Formats: sequence, structure tokens, C-alpha cells
Amino acid sequence: FVKFGITNKTHHSRVTKQKYMSGLDYELVMTKKFAVGGDARRIEQRIKKQIGRRAEEKDVMPDGYTETCSIEHLGFVIAEINKGA
Repeated sequence: FVKFGITNKTHHSRVTKQKYMSGLDYELVMTKKFAVGGDARRIEQRIKKQIGRRAEEKDVMPDGYTETCSIEHLGFVIAEINKGA
């Protein structure tokens, strides 16, 4: 599955926390820094609305499960992030 989302921390600290909480391993595919946090939030919400159902449940990924999708959506997620707000 794909995990996407926003953070006001470093991507390293966010991934480390999620690895610890879920016990899953991650491959970081991309990061993007936004000058305005609201832009990142709008993109995240747009992606969630377009994709619909999340890929993981809370018991598998207690922190961030609502921002997950099937790997088949990776190209779409990257395109939406690159498109911007």
C-alpha cells in the first residue's frame, strides 16, 4: 500500500514514528516541502476524496491509516502532489 500525508516534522521523524507504531517497513518515494501548510492539506484532502476507501485499517497502522491507498494509486498520488494546490 501507499501512505501519503502531511507533517510539520521532518520526513525522517514521521517515518520513524510510523515504523515504530505499525511495525511495518517503508520505502520513501517522495517528499515535497510547501511554503503554505494549507496547500499541503488541500492536496491531501483532494487525494483522499478522489481515491475513496483507505487501504489499511487502524489496527494495522494506528497512526495515519486514513491516508493510505492501494499501490495502484501511487502515480495518481504523485501527480496530485506535483500539480499542487
